[in-house]
Amino acid sequence: MRSNGPASTNLICIARVTGFDPLRDLAPISLMVSVPQHGGGAGGIAHSERESPGGSRARANPGQLTYGSVSVGSSGQLAAALLGAMAQVRMTNVPYSGGVPAQVDLISGRLSMMFDNAFASLPHIREGRLRAIAITSARRSPVLPELPTVAELGYPGYENSVWMGALAAARTPPAILDRLNAGIVATLDDPAMRVRLQGLVFDVTP
Repeated sequence: MRSNGPASTNLICIARVTGFDPLRDLAPISLMVSVPQHGGGAGGIAHSERESPGGSRARANPGQLTYGSVSVGSSGQLAAALLGAMAQVRMTNVPYSGGVPAQVDLISGRLSMMFDNAFASLPHIREGRLRAIAITSARRSPVLPELPTVAELGYPGYENSVWMGALAAARTPPAILDRLNAGIVATLDDPAMRVRLQGLVFDVTP
């Protein structure tokens, strides 16, 4: 199982160096789920006393608004870069070795905001340690229906979700790919599985 990072980011950043080409070297089996991020332009997962990146203070002090990400080129960093471009606000990326260290600094107030996968931030939001301002999907989540999308907050067309899926080596026989696809689709179509995944803010997309 892979997320979009190794497949799509590598296509842009690494293929020309390593010779690895996901489009050529991997065979898709099935999409599985997509997950939005809590983050966005006039929003983000923000410390409760910080201003959103769409605010006047952020524009008046370019670069002072900081956001955590799991390395340059990660989905969170690209989500913030897209939002900054649409909002015409310059924010400073602070890369971390993982999502947990970034969350710790966000909760403590050392970061202004962060774009994080919804399932990873949801427990902190529910317990009041983080404040979600917007969700990056095209529509609101049934898990947090009161949370607006970034587009609703004044940035029409903004959408950012991380997909996860199953891939195999390109040389895998088609019959095996078909059998794996059928098994994944059957598993994700199980009502109990769908309820469990949707409760974690996953959109099931077999």
